Amino acid sequence: MPKKQNLGEELKGFGIELAKAFNEMRTSKELKTLEKDLSKALKLISTSVVRSLKVAKDSDSAHRLTKKMKRVVDAGAVQGKIGAQKAQEAAADGLRQAKKLVGQLAEKIKDRSK
Repeated sequence: MPKKQNLGEELKGFGIELAKAFNEMRTSKELKTLEKDLSKALKLISTSVVRSLKVAKDSDSAHRLTKKMKRVVDAGAVQGKIGAQKAQEAAADGLRQAKKLVGQLAEKIKDRSK
């Protein structure tokens, strides 16, 4: 007679075996060696990135590029101010003309009412 299948017991057994496997992997020499190698590699990469950023920060070309960008930004700001001034002048002229036309219209209506 075949053994009765019990899902709960099978899951429990599977969990125990899985825990054993994870424990073996966690404590294995290979994994510890891999962890150390990865740690060393990451430290080397971070040191290299920091060194590269410092060199780039101190390079003449970076300083020249920064100066050029500042000049472009400053020129853009000046052009923006000039454009804003012209827009304000055009708006003022338009309002002045509209005010004059409204005044003339009011006079015509006043004259017709008499």
